Amino acid sequence: MQLSLNEAKLFRVLTDIFGHDHVIPKMRVAALIPDGIPSEMKDKVHESWPQKNHCLFTVVNHHDTPRLVVEFYNGFADAVDPIEEEHQRILPLLLESAGIPYITISTLEFEEALSPESVIKVPELLRLRLQDTFEGET
Repeated sequence: MQLSLNEAKLFRVLTDIFGHDHVIPKMRVAALIPDGIPSEMKDKVHESWPQKNHCLFTVVNHHDTPRLVVEFYNGFADAVDPIEEEHQRILPLLLESAGIPYITISTLEFEEALSPESVIKVPELLRLRLQDTFEGET
């Protein structure tokens, strides 16, 4: 499995926080939704999409149950990548249906949080993003 430099750094940070055995890189989306695509989404998601797509990092608990997905996402400021657009449109909905929180951070935010001068470090950035995720539900 190949990871970019920033992906490898994020993997290191996540394993420092959650433990090496609890962070799985490139997990298939299908493994996260054992009941398959929810019926209300079947007309929007091709049945093969979960098998063909992966999450950057999945955090699992002691029972290997997926508890969190963390990915980089830089938006579409420069150009729209249709594959990434589809990923960002479908994955959050599938994870929400499975009750798995989804956090995205930009590479710029990540690099800034790694900087020694940064006020907010990566664990705090992840905590804030997770908090934002749950506050968005209320």
